[in-house]
Amino acid sequence: MHKKFYGFFSAFLLALLTFSCSQQPIFWAIAQEIKLLDPSVKGNVHTIVRCANDLYTANGNIYRKPLATERGWKQISKPAGNAVYLAASDTHLYAMSATGKECQVYAMNVPGGEWQPVPGTSGKADEIVLFDNKLTSAPDSAAYVKVKGTVHLLDHATLGADQTPNGAGADTVAALGSKSAPLFFNTRAVCNGGAGNTYRADGKKVINISNGVEVSTSEEVTCLAFDSTNLRLIAGTKRGLEEIILDSSGDPQSTALLGANAEAAFGESEIFSLACFGIFDNDAIYAGVGKKGSSNHNALWGYYPSRGNWNYE
Repeated sequence: MHKKFYGFFSAFLLALLTFSCSQQPIFWAIAQEIKLLDPSVKGNVHTIVRCANDLYTANGNIYRKPLATERGWKQISKPAGNAVYLAASDTHLYAMSATGKECQVYAMNVPGGEWQPVPGTSGKADEIVLFDNKLTSAPDSAAYVKVKGTVHLLDHATLGADQTPNGAGADTVAALGSKSAPLFFNTRAVCNGGAGNTYRADGKKVINISNGVEVSTSEEVTCLAFDSTNLRLIAGTKRGLEEIILDSSGDPQSTALLGANAEAAFGESEIFSLACFGIFDNDAIYAGVGKKGSSNHNALWGYYPSRGNWNYE
């Protein structure tokens, strides 16, 4: 009798733990008495970009919200297919749209333009890569597309100069630096910092490219963002968010789990994308969070200092 009861209790406990882990954001919200908001951008979010005075993101559809507002995402027009990645220059928003296994890059003049296909930017999903240099003002901001191994500058709605002479190659997937002096990388986990510093991740390391100073993280880094107000980097990883403290010169010093309920809210979810636009956006932080493939919890999350916690966008 005792063995049967013990077996039943163990099974019940295991089921409870499994359920609680899979529903971690819900249990966190109950425990902290913070109501989870209805997510306005559900699904896999791989990019959050700024173009002019608006922010844009995509999950198949495309959404926009004014800079420096709390939440307020509204769905806007999109090109044919599913918008997977976005990029931006100071005047244009770009979308890589997938239809089956075929991809095409489209351009839209901001604000008020119409989506136009960029000639010469179609191909299989593994042949097209869209990205920008994470700068938002002219003349430095730039967007790029890699087509079948060759990286080109995007010149409004046309395919611009081949970037091979500037150091881009077949493995390039990201850029930093100015339009006139670009730096190209084989990882999307890169970001611009203050005082001319730039950072990239390599597995479980984050490196100041300017001088090679590095720090180790607990998990493999998938994306990076610079929080200028708090002089730190935010590292998205395969299992949640980590904080990297910088010294006064911008060198990484130490890492820790990010506070403000991030660990409880995200658990061990992967961070697909991160963005922080500093004082222009009241120091808000955005993260595309979820599990590989599809999950009911995959969505865009936001942290606003005035609110003091992470919640669905």
